[in-house]
Amino acid sequence: MKSDLVESLNKHQSSIWVIPNSIDLERFRPRHKNPEQAALWAGNTKRYKRLDHLLKTFKNVEEEIPGQSLYPNRLRG
Repeated sequence: MKSDLVESLNKHQSSIWVIPNSIDLERFRPRHKNPEQAALWAGNTKRYKRLDHLLKTFKNVEEEIPGQSLYPNRLRG
């Protein structure tokens, strides 16, 4: 993967870091496919978390693909 990025971006390999997925996709995967797509906000509402970016972006997603849902978490932050 890193070599592909070095080549396609024309960057030196020391300037690219590949961060592996922290979730074991073999262990954690949906059992059933849900035709409704959804997004979950699991952060707190501190200003630096930039929830406003998510809301603006999600509005664009909903316009492109109607029927999407955005679920906020119920945690206090």
